[in-house]
Amino acid sequence: HEADELRREVRTLQSKSEDLKSALQGAYAIMAIEDTPFEHWRNNGYDAQDAVDMQRYLGFFKETIQSLRLGTVSQSFRRGSVCKSVDISLGSNSADHDELLLPYWKEFAAALKHWSEYHSDGSYLEVSIQGIEIP
Repeated sequence: HEADELRREVRTLQSKSEDLKSALQGAYAIMAIEDTPFEHWRNNGYDAQDAVDMQRYLGFFKETIQSLRLGTVSQSFRRGSVCKSVDISLGSNSADHDELLLPYWKEFAAALKHWSEYHSDGSYLEVSIQGIEIP
């Protein structure tokens, strides 16, 4: 009986270790994505303010991905159940898809999967994407 209990404890610790490893790998991956230079947006038809807004948006996008990886997304209660939400919107602005955004979208997809596996705890995630063309 004691051996069985120890085996269960080892499996639990291994699972927690995998969770932490996955979260850290994801956090590192998103931070390793190079920031898109201001000039890129200007050279692709964005005015100066819109280029600044895109840089801010990408910083916010990275933070959102990290929140998913760490399980720290905002929470509310709807229809008697827990709802966690992620909003990656450009506000009143809009932007076309750009190939330089693919690493962000890939990491976002991986972070959604990670959140579902390790942080959902019976709640659902509401994702809002507005103002930006997705691949």
